[in-house]
Amino acid sequence: MTNQLKALILGKCVQAQILKVGEWDWVYFTGIPEKEIREAMITEGGYFNRKRLCWQFNNGHKSRHSKYPAEYIFKKYGVEEEISLAQ
Repeated sequence: MTNQLKALILGKCVQAQILKVGEWDWVYFTGIPEKEIREAMITEGGYFNRKRLCWQFNNGHKSRHSKYPAEYIFKKYGVEEEISLAQ
């Protein structure tokens, strides 16, 4: 996920949270993001994970689909909050 996309999300969204989970970026929204943001995320290789209800970017690190819950993945790979925007 590029800094340009992060700036777009911050500039357009009312509530969003970007987490760094291992080498991946996970983006949570409280609602449905604007079409412009969804299209930009898809263009940058992001996809919506229906199981975890967030947008995910693998940043070039391939992996298989995980059957584990988010909490397990957070514990295994570590998680740090990059950006939290709640207004």
